[in-house]
Amino acid sequence: MEIWIPVIVAILSGVSSYLLAVKNTKDKIKILEKNNEVKIESMEKEHAHQIELMQKQIEMQSQREKDQSINDLTKGFIEKAMSQSMDGLGETLSKQMEDEIKKNLHNKKEQS
Repeated sequence: MEIWIPVIVAILSGVSSYLLAVKNTKDKIKILEKNNEVKIESMEKEHAHQIELMQKQIEMQSQREKDQSINDLTKGFIEKAMSQSMDGLGETLSKQMEDEIKKNLHNKKEQS
């Protein structure tokens, strides 16, 4: 019987070590799962925030392009209007100058 005591103690020690190791491993797995869940949630929030920022950047870029198009159209319209106005003004001034020169020539002929 004395020979069985160390064997029983060794078996009990081995089984208890095994059970303790299994329990510790399960606890560590639960802790890792919780940590991973927290990390995943954090990453999802960050990803959602980045998507939101990208959408805002796209909207801002689109608005800038729209504003630039409007500015370009307005600028072109104003330049065309000014060009036509200046052409008309030039023709009017030329006509007035021509009439003035004719009057001056006519007046000089009458005076001579």
